[in-house]
Amino acid sequence: MVVTGPVAGAFDHPVSRGPVPAGPSPADLVAVTVQLGRPARSVVAVAHRCGCGLPDVVTTAPRLPDGTPFPTTYYMTCPRASSAVGRLEGFGVMAEMTADLHADPALAAGHRAAHTSYLAARSRLGEVPEIAGVSAGGMPDRVKCLHVLAAHELANGPDVNPLGARVVARLDADGRWGGTGRCVDLAGAPLTVRPAGAGDLEPYLAIRDDAARWMAENGIPQWSPGEYAGPAAAGLAAGDLFVAELAGVTVGGLRLMDADPDVWPEVTGDPGAGWVHGLVVDRSLSGTGTGGRLLEWAADRVTARGGRRLRLDCRASNDRLRAYYPAHGFAEVDVRDVSFSFRPGVTSRLARFVRDLPEPRPAEAHDAGDDVASGAGAPGEGRGDRLRDQLDPAAGRGPCRGPNRPGRTAAAGRRAPDAHRATRRGGGRDGPAR
Repeated sequence: MVVTGPVAGAFDHPVSRGPVPAGPSPADLVAVTVQLGRPARSVVAVAHRCGCGLPDVVTTAPRLPDGTPFPTTYYMTCPRASSAVGRLEGFGVMAEMTADLHADPALAAGHRAAHTSYLAARSRLGEVPEIAGVSAGGMPDRVKCLHVLAAHELANGPDVNPLGARVVARLDADGRWGGTGRCVDLAGAPLTVRPAGAGDLEPYLAIRDDAARWMAENGIPQWSPGEYAGPAAAGLAAGDLFVAELAGVTVGGLRLMDADPDVWPEVTGDPGAGWVHGLVVDRSLSGTGTGGRLLEWAADRVTARGGRRLRLDCRASNDRLRAYYPAHGFAEVDVRDVSFSFRPGVTSRLARFVRDLPEPRPAEAHDAGDDVASGAGAPGEGRGDRLRDQLDPAAGRGPCRGPNRPGRTAAAGRRAPDAHRATRRGGGRDGPAR
């Protein structure tokens, strides 16, 4: 979990020095993707968080996945923050600061020191000869982009970047980012559920095992780390293991099986019915309703293939899940002792649940193919004009141009997302099914 950047206020200045912090959580990557309106690329850390807790500045790698050198180490992602800084640029603040640089030797020295600091921070991420000695934002002797200067200050301040500190102070005086609540809603991020491939097994199991560890730490009896590797591999081979992605970021998964002889040995002759197992959502997305959306996806898929019932189970001692599933339309059937084939000699006392599904109207019937997506587009999606498409180095608009300040391009949103290994904080409360 990222620890750099407090959430107490939008203009608290975390110190980020030394080793590069742990990478962003899946929730962070989803937030940045929605903020920018396209996949987040080469994000290695959250450098600063807004008062709402979402990222507003991220640290990016000095070379993009396609090999392009990328000099802008600190990116402002929050659309409100970006718009507020853009307004300052429109009011002529860059020209004002340029004049101050020429008139004030101490300020000019501080600007050069900020340039040196920026290069040192980038060098800790890796050396890229093509941009050696090149920082961003006009440093060391010009003012080209207030977004870069403010992002540098927020990520490393206070007063690491004197002109960036001026920008932050101006925004603070004007009411910070000028909005209330979060700039994007993760609960509305586009959800895609697809069949798992060989490369998805390890990320899925990492999320599940992290969920198991979190449960153990919090006294929730449900899973044990490492126990599901065999069933997950069997699900991959059988084609019933699915991966969940929010805004293109892997956040969890589940198995949707055609039968469950371990837990429901008496059920026969129920064509099309489905059994949910191993449903997990990364813990960083707790509270977004993603677990419930996955249960609705499973219900829709079973209905589409003609099934009328969806079944699942949980430990009888897991009071949270025994309350969670009825809230999503499931009725508890009974409690019984079960021995799993993948845990020989171990008996678990389980609560079993069933959800009756409506018969689909003819217009609703469809082919439940391999790729199934659900969920409305999230706020901010497609707003390239206002979100500044900040991780595309090839374009620019307005006062900030060139690789330091990307803007709207025809290519924005069409790049393939980075491969994200969701290995932090697996789900727990938000919907494990077994």
